Amino acid sequence: MTVHLFTYGTLTLPEVMQAVTGQIFPAMDALLPGYERFCVVDQLYPGMIRTGHQSTLGRIYFNIDPVSLDRLDYFEGDLYIRQAVTVILPEHSTLYADTYVVPPSHRNQLSQNSWSADQFRSLHLPQFLVQVHHWMDEYAGNSSPTTEEPDTWYLEP
Repeated sequence: MTVHLFTYGTLTLPEVMQAVTGQIFPAMDALLPGYERFCVVDQLYPGMIRTGHQSTLGRIYFNIDPVSLDRLDYFEGDLYIRQAVTVILPEHSTLYADTYVVPPSHRNQLSQNSWSADQFRSLHLPQFLVQVHHWMDEYAGNSSPTTEEPDTWYLEP
């Protein structure tokens, strides 16, 4: 069984999605009403919470296979939970998809700052991709562990 996945942070960038899953999935822009994206404190990536009054623009990937979903769950780590949501597609139709959200017990790890994909791409993407490849090699058992886990990719001051 496959699922559709709504992404709103680093995974909106096809290079990151491919580095994590090893796959290229069909995708398009989508909108998730009722949720808002914030920077994770001292990190390069965002988290998203249900606010009820905002919407988050992101990217939906279609037909994610179970192996890729396991890799994505590993990549997302303990800060997030995967849950089902309803997204709005460009032609205003709706679609059920999974997404990764920060649960209420971890909201204190979010700042009040918004996250910018453009800024992330221009300032951090190459180094982040190197680290993603290391994490995914560890997941596959192809390398020795590093000292940095996926949930400890810190923003340098």
